[in-house]
Amino acid sequence: MARTRSPWSDFAVYLVVRTGICLLQALPESLARSMAEFLGWLAFRVDRRHRQVALDNLRHAFPHWPNTRREAVARG
Repeated sequence: MARTRSPWSDFAVYLVVRTGICLLQALPESLARSMAEFLGWLAFRVDRRHRQVALDNLRHAFPHWPNTRREAVARG
């Protein structure tokens, strides 16, 4: 049976996410782009399962590419 959710906790999560979005939108584009690149790099390093899926998909799609190129595309 599904657990009931609290409207107050949902609203609190909404406020946190909305505040984060507002802060990101207030940043200069160059800083926001740098942060996005860093977060992408971090996600690539930390999220092993999705990294492996991406690399496996690229290996099937482009078997003639060297591993270094597939990793660069997956990171991008």
